[in-house]
Amino acid sequence: MYTETDSSFSKEAESEDKASVIAFHASVLSFSEIGVGSFLHAYHIPFRGQLLSLNQIFILTQVSLASSKGKKCSPLIVSSIAASVKSLSPMGKKLTPMLALFMQGLLFNCGIFLLGSRLAGYILGAIFSSLWAFIQPLLLYYLIFGKVVFNVVSFVSSLTAFSEKFLICGGILFVLGKVIAAVCITCISISISPGRVENYFKKMMQTSSKIAGFKMDYSKYSRRKNAWMSFKDLFKPFFLFSICLSLMFYYFKMDSESFLLYGGLRPLMTGFVSFFMIRELSSMNLFEKIKKIKWVAFQKGLTQVYSQINKVAR
Repeated sequence: MYTETDSSFSKEAESEDKASVIAFHASVLSFSEIGVGSFLHAYHIPFRGQLLSLNQIFILTQVSLASSKGKKCSPLIVSSIAASVKSLSPMGKKLTPMLALFMQGLLFNCGIFLLGSRLAGYILGAIFSSLWAFIQPLLLYYLIFGKVVFNVVSFVSSLTAFSEKFLICGGILFVLGKVIAAVCITCISISISPGRVENYFKKMMQTSSKIAGFKMDYSKYSRRKNAWMSFKDLFKPFFLFSICLSLMFYYFKMDSESFLLYGGLRPLMTGFVSFFMIRELSSMNLFEKIKKIKWVAFQKGLTQVYSQINKVAR
């Protein structure tokens, strides 16, 4: 005879199973971000953000399929756990990748909330998620350079043989290519056999373990080190190139005698403050603060993932 005790036990077992599914996929995403992600960020591999976001879309589609009859917010939980674990990354920046992980998971979940936990919802979520890798750097550069960011296309057009229309079309095609890639990966993720998915996840975790060595970052806070690293960020090729473009824009377009102030010194100072604040926030023992968040599904998954990573790190 089926009793209330049996029903309670069944629900508890089902809850544990869902937590295990979330923890497993969060582990794969965390390993890939700490290992492969940190490597790509540390060595400034081009389009690293785009590649990592496509990998995240594949994993989020898989966890959505695995928990399609359960938690609709599984992609958000998995992304939140991976973002939390990213705060322990041994290489590269932390806060901006953490924000990207969380937002891409949130946007993927928006597609599921709008169209349901089915193919249409996954595709819409993948499209939303794929766009964040373009939006985040644009917002950061707008913060540093101001409105001049939106005049870059016309200015570059005036300096080169490329027309403004050609450059805009090129940018749109690049974004469209990323969106198409995200949709294709979602469709592949749904149709691929479980065995191949398992092999991919195993290789990803093994490769990540070898790359990062999983020496978790428990280093002591140093404001002087953060200031020095923020100063070094100003001399990265892409940022210097952006400063040069800004100087040239104010010199030729604005016809201003104070072009050095607006085109050079202001973005340099804003850039330094922005990079410093990002590093400061990353150094504030974020993981210990995140662990205190009272969200049961998130806490269960985070505990399991952290335990697994600690075993590998030893």
